Amino acid sequence: MNHYVEVFKGRGFNLKTTQRLWVDHMVKSRISSYSDQEARDYIVSIWDSCGKTDE
Repeated sequence: MNHYVEVFKGRGFNLKTTQRLWVDHMVKSRISSYSDQEARDYIVSIWDSCGKTDE
């Protein structure tokens, strides 16, 4: 997940878009090891420590 966030931040995506894209990916890939909200919360928890900070 850290790599995912770092890549998307590096490409200029903001936090909310990154969260939405990951949740969309989870749904399409049938990832169910954690909830959508847990994924969003984890992205928030690592956002500032990964890559470019813009939000």
